Amino acid sequence: MIVTDACASDAGPDVHDAGPLVARRLIGTGQLVDVEHVMGQLDTRVADPVLE
Repeated sequence: MIVTDACASDAGPDVHDAGPLVARRLIGTGQLVDVEHVMGQLDTRVADPVLE
């Protein structure tokens, strides 16, 4: 997966925009996500608390 709003490039906006475009073509749209999607996948609940 590529987190599209958490990547950067120093080659300029045209080159940077080409990255996701090529990635979308090569690995598929479903592999490009944003930070909000990633954070939504994290489970913050602890089923059984661990006492240390």
